[in-house]
This record gives sequence, C-alpha cells and structure tokens, in this order.
Amino acid sequence: MGSVLGSLIAVKIEDDTFNKILAVVMIGVMLLTVFKPGMKTTAEEGLFSPKRNALSIVLYFLLGIYGGFLQAGIGFFLIAVLSLVHHLPMAKINSIKVFVALCYTVVALIVFIINDMIRWEYGLILAVGTALGGWTASRWSVGIPDKYIRYFLLVTVCALAVKLWFF
Repeated sequence: MGSVLGSLIAVKIEDDTFNKILAVVMIGVMLLTVFKPGMKTTAEEGLFSPKRNALSIVLYFLLGIYGGFLQAGIGFFLIAVLSLVHHLPMAKINSIKVFVALCYTVVALIVFIINDMIRWEYGLILAVGTALGGWTASRWSVGIPDKYIRYFLLVTVCALAVKLWFF
C-alpha cells in the first residue's frame, strides 16, 4: 500500500526536487545506520518482540511510500530498520533487503507502467546491474566484519549524495 502511494507521488514531482530529497534522506539514514544512537537490546524485549514487530510494520509501510517514490537508495533505509530495530547482522540484513525490495518494486512498477513512465532500455540495464551487484556483494560481504561494511556504505552514500545534490 505504501509503495502505491509513493509511486503516485513520484509521478508528479520535479526531477531536481527529487534528487535533493534523496540526497538529504540518504545521508540521514546512513548516519543512523552507522552510529545506532541509543539502540540497545534487552533480554525482555528480544530482537523480535511484539513491540519491535509493530514498529517494523509501521516503518515498512513508510518505507513502501519511500520506495515507491524514490526507489534509489531504499536499501539504506531497509538496512537502517533491520539494524536499528532488530539488530541483525549485515549479511542477513542484505538478504532480507533484497526480498523486501522485490515485493514493493513490483507494485511500484505497475503504477509507473500505467502512467507510461518507464524507459525500458534503462530499466533493463539497471536490473542487470542490480542483480550482478547484489550477487557480488552478498558473496563479498560474508565473513567481513560489520564495521567494514558500514564504513563502505558510509563512503558510498556520501559520494552518491554529493552527486545528487550538485550534478
């Protein structure tokens, strides 16, 4: 449901505004992911307590809006939710992230097809690159300590944010 709402918003927004929103949001989420402010797991709450699960449902609805709206960079939000709410290791987060992104992308794609806003040649190239990148990263990240993966993500997101804001 969130993906439908977000993709309808994306159909109407200006390109420059879109890029600036994406740049700011990605930096904020990456800072939360890297620094994890005030997030501690207690034995009583657990990693998947009813309270955390309810929070996840709300956050994933909002992520659906974001994903349908922006698509690019959604992985960083998914990483933030899975890391901050459920404290999962980065390798497991990546596999969940890919599945969730697939689910909301199908819905958003339908909205964009209905509004005739798909550049199929670009989309197919992006799909191949995303599949190859996901396959490569999932094999590369196994066995690498989380702190190094987080540093890599921080540098990558900062570079992308600068590109989106200025170019």
